[in-house]
Amino acid sequence: MSPTPGKRSSSGLRVRGSITRPSVTPGVILKTARRLFAQRGFDAVTVREIAAACGLTLPSIYHFFENKEQLYRGCLAAVLEAAAQTLQAALSEHASAHQRVERFTLALCTLLAEDGELLGFVQHENLRHPGWITASPLGPPLLACVELIDSCDATPRGMHAAESILAHALGQAIVRQAFGPAPWQAGSPDEIARSTRWIVTAACPDPAPK
Repeated sequence: MSPTPGKRSSSGLRVRGSITRPSVTPGVILKTARRLFAQRGFDAVTVREIAAACGLTLPSIYHFFENKEQLYRGCLAAVLEAAAQTLQAALSEHASAHQRVERFTLALCTLLAEDGELLGFVQHENLRHPGWITASPLGPPLLACVELIDSCDATPRGMHAAESILAHALGQAIVRQAFGPAPWQAGSPDEIARSTRWIVTAACPDPAPK
C-alpha cells in the first residue's frame, strides 16, 4: 500500500502522490532565493518563482519564512556577513595603516569581481536604499577603513576616500561582469592589484621612511 500523500515515509522522504523527494531545508530555499534575488533584485522576484525553482509549493516556503521580505533579508545577511568577515580579516593583520587599507581595497575589489551574488545585492540595494551600506554588515569594516585613512592624514577625509575606494571596486566588478576577466582589463587579478595600489596611494599616502 502506498504511503499517504503529503506524509513522510520511514526513510524521511516527503511523499506526494507517487513521487518521493528529500525534504527541503531552509538552507536550500535560501541558496535558490539568493541566486534569484542577486540576479534580478527584490521587486522582480516572486515567492512563487522561488518555490518553483526549489520544486516546492508556496505553503512550503511560508512554512519556513513569514514573507518575501524575511526571505530576502536572510539572503542579504548571509552574503554580506561572509564578505564582511573577509574585509575585517584584511584590516586586522599587523601592518601599517597604508598596508591595511591596501589589503582592504584589494579584498573588496576581488570579492566584488569574483562573487556575482555579492555584486548583485550591492547594486540592487544601492537602488532600493541609498546610503544603506554603513548600516549593513559591511558598515563596520568600511568605517574601520575610514579611521585608518584618517590616521594617515591630518585632514579628515577618510569617508570621501572610502567612497572612492568603494566606487572603484564596483566599477572594476561591473566591467569584469560585462567583458570577462581578460588580463589587460578592469576586473582581472593583475588589473585589480595595479589599480588598488594607485587608488590607495591617493586615498591613504604611505608615510615616507624617516
